Amino acid sequence: MESLPIDRTFGQYRILRLLGRGGMGAVYEVEHTVLRKIYALKTLSRELMARPEAVARLKREAMVMSQLAHPRIVSVDDFGETDGCYWLRMEKVKGFTLSDGRVVSSLKEYLAANSGRLSEREVIGCLKQLLEAFTYAHGLKVVHRDLKPSNILLDEDGAKISDFGLVHLAGSEWFETQVQLTVTRSVAIMQGPGAKKGALDSSALSLLGTYDYMSPEQKRGEAVDARSDLYSMGLLAFGLLTGEAHLGMERPSDLVPGIDPGWDAWLARAVHPVCDRRFASAAEMEASLPKQALHQFQTWQV
Repeated sequence: MESLPIDRTFGQYRILRLLGRGGMGAVYEVEHTVLRKIYALKTLSRELMARPEAVARLKREAMVMSQLAHPRIVSVDDFGETDGCYWLRMEKVKGFTLSDGRVVSSLKEYLAANSGRLSEREVIGCLKQLLEAFTYAHGLKVVHRDLKPSNILLDEDGAKISDFGLVHLAGSEWFETQVQLTVTRSVAIMQGPGAKKGALDSSALSLLGTYDYMSPEQKRGEAVDARSDLYSMGLLAFGLLTGEAHLGMERPSDLVPGIDPGWDAWLARAVHPVCDRRFASAAEMEASLPKQALHQFQTWQV
């Protein structure tokens, strides 16, 4: 995958550094050459620029996120194409400085710096911020579909949700069509000559999202709603509390002695395989957070 050259101009921007790379492309810290303001520029990889559905996904992300105005959601304010490369412009989230001087930019990095799990107080604070953001987004009929620690950015005030690349607006059939086409294409690749058993096309995976955090209905390629995001929130909460990557038979209170036992029922409902038996909304999910854990919580900052 090609990278934009550092300290070179790209349209109206000077590329300062590479912030990260993922299945869709790369994110750079840039400076506007006239305004002298710092932004994050998300670019589509050359491989995916040849795929109309990938370009449509980036355009869709820019369109939807530009309409979202919430302190816990990363703001997007521009979209364009430069030298054949599509990009969207986001606010540059500053990150958080640890006691040893390291700067962490995402919840994924913060987890790695804390041995893979957070304190109960931190988990409560993080969940409250994220659920407030989802209450807002779901109220506008926007479903994220790809929540994971690397898509949660951090600054001194806490968490911000980024990368609404798999967003869905109520009444639209676009995404379901793309999922079904991509799954069909991937199955064909898996079954083709010389294909490795169980191997999925990497570019197809980048369009489908992150499998580990998908709801059961999303894995099946079915239509999803806000409750799919809440399922992903449940998986995220389980990992933050326990440090475990996957759900098992053990209850959270068995894995982490001393935590509020109310987490057991809360998480069981959050990740129930049947949509109708999960929390109905982000607001209900927040209101149902374990009472003992809430009692010790005041405000959360990383």
